Amino acid sequence: VIGPWGEGGDKVEFTFLEMFGRLFLATILGGIIGHERESRHHNAGLRTHMLVSVSSALIGLGSIIIFNQYKHLTTMDPLRVGAQVISGIGFLGAGAILKTGSTIKGLTTAASLWGVASIGLFVGYGLIVPTLIATIIIYISLDVVKYYTDYLFKKRSLTLIDIFAKDVIGQIGEIG
Repeated sequence: VIGPWGEGGDKVEFTFLEMFGRLFLATILGGIIGHERESRHHNAGLRTHMLVSVSSALIGLGSIIIFNQYKHLTTMDPLRVGAQVISGIGFLGAGAILKTGSTIKGLTTAASLWGVASIGLFVGYGLIVPTLIATIIIYISLDVVKYYTDYLFKKRSLTLIDIFAKDVIGQIGEIG
């Protein structure tokens, strides 16, 4: 089996078309997830997810290329760079999470950004089939499962009301 690092120490060369294909596929897969987020009016939408995915793919692809150029000179591990992507995306995801009063918003978007970063990274590594499966699973989790969670919310017989008001003295009394 020939993996992204070659077989038996062989140097792996990428053609322009292979590199373009991986980066383009990562952009498309990230866009699929981003489209779902955008359609639900979330701040991190189509463009954000596409950028995270293609950037992660670039880092994954670049790790392989640099590893192959310098593997005879160092004991470099190409997966370490990818591990930093997964850690670093947490900061971007944290920016998508907002706490307002007793509600927390943005957790699902943060998780989708983390998933898209993983998809992009592994497309860059050349693991196409797992990333296609992951994209389908993430999309179903975001789109189809949303109807079930909405059903559960309605079943609890709770009503959610968002009130936006100016911060002036006596406003809470007026709302009451």
